[in-house]
Order: sequence, then C-alpha cells, then structure tokens
Amino acid sequence: MEQLVGWWQGQGHRVIELMLLGLLLNLPFGFLRAGTRRFSAPWFLYVHVPIPFLFLLRHLLELNAWAILYSLAAAVLGQVFGGKLRNFRDPQETGPSNR
Repeated sequence: MEQLVGWWQGQGHRVIELMLLGLLLNLPFGFLRAGTRRFSAPWFLYVHVPIPFLFLLRHLLELNAWAILYSLAAAVLGQVFGGKLRNFRDPQETGPSNR
C-alpha cells in the first residue's frame, strides 16, 4: 500500500491529465457509437479506435502500468457520457435497435 501511495504522489497530476484527455477523446466516439447497432462493425470500431491513442498518451506522460486502470475508467466514462449526450440531443432518435 505504501508503494502505491508513493507512486500516486509522484504522478498524480499526470494521471488526472490522462483521465481528462481520455474522457474527452472518447466523448465523440461514444456519441457515434450510440447511433449504431450493438456489436456491429462500426460499433466495434467506435469502441476500440481510441485505445491506441490512450496507450500512446500514457507513454508520452511516462506513466507506468498502474495508470491503465485509470485510463480504462476514463475511456468507459467517455463512451457512456457520449452516448448519453446523443440521447439527450436527439431523444426521439435513439438510433438503430441496440438490443
């Protein structure tokens, strides 16, 4: 536990930057994903295209493997918020059947 606390104190601001950028990167992809049929090819692309950019960003910020958890959480939140944004913007048009 002590090791984790020491890691956070040294890299906390970079982790927060990674999370904010990951969330912002995934917002438009979540918006687009919400308009496609679940598990279709475009849906798969909209979910997975931002992942290499998060990987690159994590390496540019010189973060270790602990940051993967935080970047994944931010990516999921960005996808969810982007989908909610689409449903909020077009409440009648929820896209193709997602079920």
